[in-house]
Amino acid sequence: MTTVAEAVAAVEAAQQQKAARAERSDKFKKFYRSAAWAKAKYAYMKSLPKPLRCAACGATAQDERLVVDHVVSLKRGGWDRRLDPTNFQILCNTHNYICKGGQDDDWRAEPVTLDRVG
Repeated sequence: MTTVAEAVAAVEAAQQQKAARAERSDKFKKFYRSAAWAKAKYAYMKSLPKPLRCAACGATAQDERLVVDHVVSLKRGGWDRRLDPTNFQILCNTHNYICKGGQDDDWRAEPVTLDRVG
């Protein structure tokens, strides 16, 4: 049987976890709205051969919206590489939001090296 003190401690722990998740979420949202991210995405896309294609399925911008994705997601340890173009890949919406689903999948045929990125 759970005591009142244990129940209160459990509720407080859950509230602290919720607050920590919200703080991390705000950190990620702020980054994705930053000028640094916009500049890094633009430089990466500009350095790639045209037309840009989804690394997973080959879709172009005429087929579907393309996005710059982090191979190692920020939430799964990629925070220190958030502006590193060797951690970027182009994906279509389907592969980024539905298929990838938070996994660290690298669909690039050839991983990007710094000498390929301007």
